Amino acid sequence: MVTRVIGRVIAVWHSSVAPTDADWSLFLDAVRAADLATARGFVLTAGGTPTAAQRRALMELVGSHAVPLAVVSDLGRVRFAASLFAMMTKRLRSFATSEVEAACAHLALSDYESRRIREFVLEYADLAPP
Repeated sequence: MVTRVIGRVIAVWHSSVAPTDADWSLFLDAVRAADLATARGFVLTAGGTPTAAQRRALMELVGSHAVPLAVVSDLGRVRFAASLFAMMTKRLRSFATSEVEAACAHLALSDYESRRIREFVLEYADLAPP
């Protein structure tokens, strides 16, 4: 797992396995430092998802803030799972890696943030699982 802060965006890359607790802790530090009223979330995943305990820790931290989120993956099962969550919040949408521009538009990113997100995707989208 890799976490990067790009302007208002907390960008995350997940491999095909769940993040380690150490990696998740670094991600939670980025969330704590963010202004949740303006923050955006961008998740690029090869299929890995946080554990139940990790999700619980994030939900406790975020609370009632509805942070816009884009989940990007070429795996249909990932996008399907994200769409189930999207039924509960209109701020979450899933995209294929070929739809990064649409993901950036969904998050209403600045030109700078969009460019850096495209660079992030180019850097991590083709990495093989560990």
